[in-house]
Amino acid sequence: PLASSLPSTISFSVPSASITVSPKAFTELTKKVKEQYGCSVEASTQMRTGLRTFFIRGPDDKRAAMAKKTIERGISKVETQTMDVPLSTLGTIIGPKGANLKVITDATGCRIDIPRRDQLPSAPVNGNKDRDDDASDSEDEEVEDPAVPISLTGPTPAIVDAKNRINALIKDKVSYTSVKIKDIPSEYYLFIAGPKGKKAKEELEQGVGQDQVQVHIPPPSVWKALASREDATAQADNADGAISAPSERKRDLAITVKGDKDKVVAVVDEIRRQYDDYVATTTKMIISLPK
Repeated sequence: PLASSLPSTISFSVPSASITVSPKAFTELTKKVKEQYGCSVEASTQMRTGLRTFFIRGPDDKRAAMAKKTIERGISKVETQTMDVPLSTLGTIIGPKGANLKVITDATGCRIDIPRRDQLPSAPVNGNKDRDDDASDSEDEEVEDPAVPISLTGPTPAIVDAKNRINALIKDKVSYTSVKIKDIPSEYYLFIAGPKGKKAKEELEQGVGQDQVQVHIPPPSVWKALASREDATAQADNADGAISAPSERKRDLAITVKGDKDKVVAVVDEIRRQYDDYVATTTKMIISLPK
């Protein structure tokens, strides 16, 4: 078709210095675009700015956009870039039998190389794996997910597209985090949680966290039972005439905040601010009463 009869028009510019394709190869590229998408391609160079502008006219916006994509990748030099992804997201990127990885490479024309299994860093290990079952849920250390560099090879636009697709694929996994606060004494938990946890839910989860986080504050029944068990252990040791060893469980159970990474940071900051206020404005008094 004549260029004047094609209703959809797209134009874009790239630095002339970044174009590595020869005039003959560019002619072949425009023929390919015309055959596949029915689009005409014209190009002009602005000597003053050093930019080469391409005008694409096609039957509709979709085919014109596909033609632009083909031209961008056909004229750009091939390079290799790396991006770091968390180790735990490799399974999502690869997909069942490599399905996700194939979709990305087919759509972008970019080659993606992931390190072999024997070259990957060790998976994070739970530091409290050997502890009691009832304590592991509340006191497990949050370990950092090691980063794995993956390489992407192809034209620059293809690499950018591939990175965007990978980031979209692992967005939920990357944006989620869990933080444990272990340096706040349990006697302040009731102040932070409020009656039946209402204060924590309204101010922390719904307010600061905007319903994108969950806050778990161990109730009194949990840490009181823990204290009773420690006392019983100490009495048994003293009855045997042995010196009681320092309890590994003497530390208070942790406050756990899970959810969106940015919101978790904001909620943790608010919890620490509240704790500092309580420390500054409250006094602790212990009163013994006859049974």
